[in-house]
Amino acid sequence: VLALPGADDLRPLAAGFGRLAAALALPPLALPWRQTIGGGLDPAPGMGWSPPEYAPGNDTGWVWSDGPLARLDLPGALDGFPAGLLCLIEAQPFVPPGAAGQRLTLALAGPEGGREDGPQEGGGAAVQQGGGAAVQQAAPGRLAVALLPAGAATQLVLGLPDAISPAAAGLSDDVRALGIALSAVELRPLAPVPAVGWRIEGAPGVALAAVDAASLPGALVLWVEGPGEPPAGLSAAGTIARPQRHAGGWRAVVVVPQGEGRLPDLGLLTAVGETVLRLVPAEDRPAKDMPQ
Repeated sequence: VLALPGADDLRPLAAGFGRLAAALALPPLALPWRQTIGGGLDPAPGMGWSPPEYAPGNDTGWVWSDGPLARLDLPGALDGFPAGLLCLIEAQPFVPPGAAGQRLTLALAGPEGGREDGPQEGGGAAVQQGGGAAVQQAAPGRLAVALLPAGAATQLVLGLPDAISPAAAGLSDDVRALGIALSAVELRPLAPVPAVGWRIEGAPGVALAAVDAASLPGALVLWVEGPGEPPAGLSAAGTIARPQRHAGGWRAVVVVPQGEGRLPDLGLLTAVGETVLRLVPAEDRPAKDMPQ
């Protein structure tokens, strides 16, 4: 017996084809780009978001993610940014009593969207939010993450593996699996320059290829390259960048704080916590004396 699909079965497929057709027709997205909830940013409820919420008398608001995966359609297509992009997200994590925070994985995806198990492709980066602020913090409530696009992208995909409902946490009868309350998103092109005066020591062949100290006040963006297979995990001051294949080896972009006009005390670590790479002055001069 052949069971033909009914109208209800075909609606998700039709909607998916509709989003794909719309995405393929998008013009290039001009950068820098920034939108706020209430100011042009309107995440679709069917893509891992709750309806937007507003404070009384305020035109700007926030929208809660609902579930372990949320997708944000961009108003244009991103392509041709080999140096990478800087993604700034203004958000408040849902952190029940006793929880460490909300892990957030970001990735750029094509019109087909992200995978159901969370962002895996497109230069993703993971950061840890805790206590209402990001470990990688450019300003209160703001996340700064470097992304390496892997081809054309029309979506920002957020993975939220620690999303939990207030009901499950014993706080209320709200059954939404809350991750972050998103209020604004910004994308900027990165501007790497040669890493003059700095070097990376540790793993053989690993080099600091470029640095950007201008795109984000109070932070440095670093391009780290190496031959062969990348280390098991690269982290710097709480930010993890997933390496991408590059020129027969790998490249990773990381964002690290830069405190009080000096170089950060930066160690790039493996996933098990062993320091394998460290940023040092090229001539063994004190970091505070290096040009900024």
